[in-house]
Amino acid sequence: MQKQIEQARIDLQQKINTLNEYGAVCQVEDERGETVTRFYLSSFEVFKAIPFFNRDTGGIQDYSYWVFFMPVHFENGMQYAHLFLIRNVHWFDDRNVEMINEDGWNHLFCAIDPSEVDPVGNEVFDEWRSYLKANPKIEELAEFRRQEYWNIMRRMSK
Repeated sequence: MQKQIEQARIDLQQKINTLNEYGAVCQVEDERGETVTRFYLSSFEVFKAIPFFNRDTGGIQDYSYWVFFMPVHFENGMQYAHLFLIRNVHWFDDRNVEMINEDGWNHLFCAIDPSEVDPVGNEVFDEWRSYLKANPKIEELAEFRRQEYWNIMRRMSK
């Protein structure tokens, strides 16, 4: 069963890799559907799949996921790295996904394809990627932040 749970995490991560490849825009809406914030996404990782079991059959019915993401310019502080519990995932197509967190807030992620017309988004990502290349220590910071959140997840799992 552990392999099945890990495979669910891997499957979602593989789908999300499109967001990591192109970069994405995220719009966050509260439980009333009002836009709270909008930002550009630098990286996205699925940390853990949590199964829900069918009480009649005992089989896995669905999953929740712990996901971690860092917006563009995450190097400005820990408040720019986020770990949250996703209760529902809905894919509109292979580049657009809605994730609803435990508080009922929608996170709408839309991958930006450089071949499409989004000059502002493409400019932001081009500048960000150039900045990362010129400052290799930023990748070390990103890995440090990932490890901090992995440690939080480990403590929560005990």
